[in-house]
Amino acid sequence: MPSTFWGLSIANSGMNAYQALLTTTGHNIANIKTKGYTRQVVNQSASVPISLRTSYGMLGSGTTVTGIESMRNVYYDGKYRLSNSSYGKYSTMEEGMDYIQQYLYAKDSYSGNITNALDNFFVELSDLGESVADTTKRAKVVGYGDSLSSYIKNAAMNLQDLQESVNGQIADTVDEINAI
Repeated sequence: MPSTFWGLSIANSGMNAYQALLTTTGHNIANIKTKGYTRQVVNQSASVPISLRTSYGMLGSGTTVTGIESMRNVYYDGKYRLSNSSYGKYSTMEEGMDYIQQYLYAKDSYSGNITNALDNFFVELSDLGESVADTTKRAKVVGYGDSLSSYIKNAAMNLQDLQESVNGQIADTVDEINAI
């Protein structure tokens, strides 16, 4: 048989549960304009009843808060995370490709770069094919070949520096993730 204060114990469990509900409601109202915030709800269930060992069964014992959950749509959360991950991947790839393009491709015919050096080298090489004996044209082809090789060497060093920079960023990100 329950004690005389059993009714007060049931009332106390209800008041505690509704205190959690009121606190959560206040929290929801306070964050109504917060970007990315999702409403929270309090889950509650009946407490374990007490068996009276009589013919009429069990006696209720109040309510219990089982948890506080955010009201989120799991499908859209997954889609958002997937899209955000893809966006990060492709924006990082775009940044890296922009650097590589700067090293390999010239925007105009006046800037020095591998593409212009390669074009100039092959123009002079085809011009040399018309008159192989001309030493001036030979010297010109050698000069353009030296220029092309220096551009290739410079691009290789820049790409190696870029690779080291990316490796450093990856290591920093891994350390940050591990710290979390």
